[in-house]
Amino acid sequence: MKPPERRIAVESIAAWSQTYRDSDRWGASLERMPAELLDEYEAVHAGETALLLPDGRVFWSPVGGDVDTPRCEGDFGQVLLEYLIDHKAEAHHSGPVFPTVLFGVDLNPAMAFCADCGKWVDLRAESQRIDGRGTRLRGETEHE
Repeated sequence: MKPPERRIAVESIAAWSQTYRDSDRWGASLERMPAELLDEYEAVHAGETALLLPDGRVFWSPVGGDVDTPRCEGDFGQVLLEYLIDHKAEAHHSGPVFPTVLFGVDLNPAMAFCADCGKWVDLRAESQRIDGRGTRLRGETEHE
């Protein structure tokens, strides 16, 4: 898996994410967002466009999509998808779509950015706190 050639230059991933998380401005389902911004968001969410940081690092969404018909490629893509399933349960993301999680080109699940949460997440650590049915393991507590 490699990131798409199409890139959007951004100041930071957090700033880019915040633009789309402003439900007061755009509406809960982004219904008031200008078409140009909505197209950009959808292209990043679909893994068609990557984000380019000022230092040259590239982040993209190699897995995701609809829960019933997920988008993933190869064995490692399946591993990343399993991490997304666990993150969806851990972070209490609702709805039929996976959250938009951005990875660097190294696809390190311990250093991913969840655009829906608006923060960096360690998907590997989260996955260790969730059983195969999405239930928090006994003795584990919520974290921020």
